[in-house]
Amino acid sequence: IDDVNLDKRQDDEQHSKKSDETKQDETDRKKSVVCTYSSKYRSQMFRRSPAEALKRDAGNVKLIRYYAQKYGVPEGLALSVAYQESRFDTCAGSHTGVKGVMQLTKGTGKSMGLDRGVNEQNVEGGVKYLGMSVKQCGATNYSCLASFYNGSNAAEQSQWAGGVGRWNSYFNEYVSSGKAPAAAPPPFSIVTADGAGGRAQGGAMGAVRMAAGGLDASSSQISANGSTIDALLGAI
Repeated sequence: IDDVNLDKRQDDEQHSKKSDETKQDETDRKKSVVCTYSSKYRSQMFRRSPAEALKRDAGNVKLIRYYAQKYGVPEGLALSVAYQESRFDTCAGSHTGVKGVMQLTKGTGKSMGLDRGVNEQNVEGGVKYLGMSVKQCGATNYSCLASFYNGSNAAEQSQWAGGVGRWNSYFNEYVSSGKAPAAAPPPFSIVTADGAGGRAQGGAMGAVRMAAGGLDASSSQISANGSTIDALLGAI
């Protein structure tokens, strides 16, 4: 390899390493979403009523509705499960090691190519897995759903099934009432390159954000919107 090509390859390797480090920094920032609550405060959060939880974490409600529509899960059920699991709290944890809004295990998230430590991926993974459970059990067989979604012992599965069943009608009514915040996909968060290429990519991403912001968020359009965004991103 001549000196010019060797220097170019070294520059490319350094740029790639910096890019990987930047992406990791971005992921770390996403993971650190204000998870600084004390145990006492987190305990107080678990005592919230549905109305209090919905108001406090409306952003997560939007994400849950979005992914429920995407994966064909009844929205009221998805919200009931999230409320039972975490009160919609991004930073919720458990003695069993599950964490996040949907109380996802690391292995389950990883099996779907998702990082449960990133809030939107935690929500997507949980709702997607719930969709798989619904296909096996139906949407109202809560004991069966508990056996798939809740990996704890029989007593905790029974408690889970009772809680989800108890709140399902409440959240069904909440969604049908029109009071729920509209389903919304996670915001774009992409690290761009430096220099002229970075400015060009940034401009292109701005165009994608504007186009995505104007898309119809109704359930009938969720799939079509995803295809539209993918096509826009493919052109960058």
